[in-house]
Amino acid sequence: MRRRLKDPGSKDSRDKMKEMIRWVVDMHRDAESEFDLSFTVDQWGFRRDWDEDTDPNLLKKNVVLKEDRRLSSDFIVGEYLGSGKFGEVKRCEEKQTGGQFAAKFVPIASEEDWQSVQNEIAIMNRLRHPRLIQLYDAYSRKSEVILVLEL
Repeated sequence: MRRRLKDPGSKDSRDKMKEMIRWVVDMHRDAESEFDLSFTVDQWGFRRDWDEDTDPNLLKKNVVLKEDRRLSSDFIVGEYLGSGKFGEVKRCEEKQTGGQFAAKFVPIASEEDWQSVQNEIAIMNRLRHPRLIQLYDAYSRKSEVILVLEL
C-alpha cells in the first residue's frame, strides 16, 4: 500500500519535498531531453491519482519562442491577474480555440534576463506533468518576453 503524506506542513513532508525538488533541479541542470516526472513523485510516496485538468496535448507540446509574431495576433489579452518578482500576469484567450490562459509578461533589461527566460522556457519544455503548470506559447519583443501558460 502506498504511503500518503497526511500533513503537508510536517517536517517529514517538507524534507521529502525538498529532496524531490533538489533531485529534479539536478536532473534538469544537465538534461538533454524531456522525461516523465510521475515516477519521481511516486518514488517519494506522494499521491498519483492526478486530476484530469491538464490537456494531454499540452504535455506533448514543445514551445519555441516566436520572435516574428505578436501575442495580439493569436490571443485577446484580458484582466490583470497579479505580479511578482519577474513581471505581471494577465488572463488571455486564444482567438482560434477560445481557450483560457495566463500571459506572463517578463521585462528584459539585460543579457542575463534574456538568458534566464530562455532557460525557463527550456526547463518548462522538459517538465511535463499534470501537476505542473504547462507552457503553451512564448513571444518575444525588444524589451520583454511573454510566456503563455495554462491557467
